[in-house]
Amino acid sequence: MRKKTLSIAIALTISLSSVPATGADIPDEQYSFGRGMNSTHSPASPPSNASVYAWFHDKVDFPTRPGLRSVGADSRRLNCGSIDSIICLDRTNFNFDANYPFCLNAQDTDCIEEVFAIAENGKRTSASNVEYLPKNPVIVNQGSPYHPGGSSKEIFDLLGITHKGGSTKYAIEVLNSGQFTIFDRKNINSGYSVSDQNFFVKITPVNMKSGTYEIPQTISGVPKGYDSTCVVLDIDRCGMAQGFSEGYKFGVTIRMKNRIYGWLQGRMQSPEFTSTDLPGGSKKITVTGFPVTVPSISGGGSCKDKLTPTLRARYERVCGGEYEQFWNYTSENGTAGLAALEEWLPVLGEKATVMPTAWSFRNIKKDEFPTSGLRAGQCIVLVMKTGVGGMVSTNATAFSSGPPVFNESTQSLDYKVAAPHLTSEGKVFRGYYNLKMTTETARCIYDFKPIPIQATISVVTQDGEKIVGTTVVNTNDNWIELTAANFEFSSPVLRVRLTDKVALTQPVAQPVVEPTISPTPIPVAKKVTITCTKGKTSKKVTAIKPTCPKGFKKKS
Repeated sequence: MRKKTLSIAIALTISLSSVPATGADIPDEQYSFGRGMNSTHSPASPPSNASVYAWFHDKVDFPTRPGLRSVGADSRRLNCGSIDSIICLDRTNFNFDANYPFCLNAQDTDCIEEVFAIAENGKRTSASNVEYLPKNPVIVNQGSPYHPGGSSKEIFDLLGITHKGGSTKYAIEVLNSGQFTIFDRKNINSGYSVSDQNFFVKITPVNMKSGTYEIPQTISGVPKGYDSTCVVLDIDRCGMAQGFSEGYKFGVTIRMKNRIYGWLQGRMQSPEFTSTDLPGGSKKITVTGFPVTVPSISGGGSCKDKLTPTLRARYERVCGGEYEQFWNYTSENGTAGLAALEEWLPVLGEKATVMPTAWSFRNIKKDEFPTSGLRAGQCIVLVMKTGVGGMVSTNATAFSSGPPVFNESTQSLDYKVAAPHLTSEGKVFRGYYNLKMTTETARCIYDFKPIPIQATISVVTQDGEKIVGTTVVNTNDNWIELTAANFEFSSPVLRVRLTDKVALTQPVAQPVVEPTISPTPIPVAKKVTITCTKGKTSKKVTAIKPTCPKGFKKKS
């Protein structure tokens, strides 16, 4: 049977110039670039001509609050709180942000069952001392099948798990947001979801500080006492982000009335994903992994003196004016953010501005799948009927939307990532990439009959191809997984060749220096010479399997 092989290529883009370092008075997780009272770092002074600045990061720019909103035919925007609110009884179109509360009993859904950490020795610590910030409201709207309700964000302790800020306090956000329409207000089940729901989960170490703050009460307008640098916020407390300590794996178990569909993108290392069915059609998922450090980079300047022609064309309207403009790009921008970073790197330089730690994951919706190619998109949409098709985790600053792009001509998957070449301390940034997909997805995309169980990882540069490791892919009846780590080349293509060749034992990863993959040599059979005799006559016969002529006997 012919052996099938497929390649996965990850193009890693790295910058090549410099950027000024920032002050070390705050943790990297609190860095905020811009101009205003909630920015920790700003350009030296307002420019005298048109200028553009960019910041590439994963920071949430404000503490999310639960809410249900509606925009009517008269364009009035209302903060409903509940679909049964008097001010919204005539509304049919809604959008919501719902942060999951902790489960109170075994029957609850759309809730957090457990948040935990696992030490290197295997000891598991669950969240305790759970609080909701802000305290009021804690729960909003549980009356619609299209809106999961929600709570304020939670803070909790992981006793004994001290983060870099010196505390055991952490915050979690399990955010579900979306839109829905109700045709008949007398029939609550007459509606439908307008689009796929966004699902975002993030754990953040925090230190709490006391103060006097204001919480927004309306859709528009930010009160004077509102502090958007807080991860969580109440009228008397603010949670400030800190860094994760090394050596701990973090995880969350969530019960959901509706499944997460599509593809997950994560900010974690060695991720594990499990999903089980619950009575009544609900789902329970558990995601665990180690936090990762993700380089963040910022900068910019005058359109005339600092920006490249490519950037001036990108921001043509701004550069044609007299003002400055700041652009924020996060991993949610996907392929668009990746393209922007590639254009900005010659200006921002080779060195990251800060190196914050992160632990998060989010879902990629159907409207992001076209970037992954027709075949991969079709397969993932089919798998979506049963849940998640796969998960990609990386520590790159920016990366492509959705799953890796399936290349029909090369029968390979291509996944682009981009990052500064150096950390904020000037050390070489080492990349990490993990791909995990369901066996159903793998069979659909690659047409493998037996699931591939072996992979060869290599780095392709202008000097040729160098094998950096040979490993067995982790597989079971439900998942296939592979990982590439510690790649540090300036602009390589990281290539993974999968094969369905059966290996009897698991080979150990061994670096080799050959620029190309050498074929396995085929043994060549050796010829043998024997002596044959007939009376006083003797003959020598040479062959692979020599035999004596008729009438001759082999001499012993």
